[in-house]
Amino acid sequence: MKRSLVKTKLLFILFLGITFLGCSDNLDNSPVATPITAEKLTYSHQSENEPKTPTGIESLLHASQLINGKVGGWLILDENYINTAGREIDVYARVRVLPGAYEGTVNIEMFLNDEDVSLQLFPEMTFNREVRLDVWFRGADLEALGYTESRDVDFAYFADNGDVELIENKKSKVDTRKNKIVVRNAKLNHFSRYGWTR
Repeated sequence: MKRSLVKTKLLFILFLGITFLGCSDNLDNSPVATPITAEKLTYSHQSENEPKTPTGIESLLHASQLINGKVGGWLILDENYINTAGREIDVYARVRVLPGAYEGTVNIEMFLNDEDVSLQLFPEMTFNREVRLDVWFRGADLEALGYTESRDVDFAYFADNGDVELIENKKSKVDTRKNKIVVRNAKLNHFSRYGWTR
């Protein structure tokens, strides 16, 4: 009887130890924006009523914020990190939801990819008032993406079917000397995939 009790206690202690070690690997004290690596950016949705969400990402940062559309608010990501190619990347992105942009409270999510200097905003939805976006990347391999000289560039929405729609903005420019690409005050009517065109 005593031997059985001792075995039970030892098994219980062993179980607690394994549980503690397993949980300690999952502790996350990182900021909202977290570098994630995966093989490919893909999307899935369970039904027509549920928004598409990313299931895999190449070299991406993620940020999210609950925002009441009646009141408005901000989603901001400001990060410096080393990407999967060993490049030091500075990235800044700010989404400004103007008061009255949409009904209800929505968890706004933003995914930024330094490999093709693009971003994806979720959930896919349209607005009563334009949402404003500022984004810049510094340190990405702009030359490999075809940006070989400093100049103004177009910022655009990229549809799933391949269509490209230019987005009105205050400034959209590439600076090869600083290895930086930027858009300021882009006016978004809906959330989807955005980036620069050459």
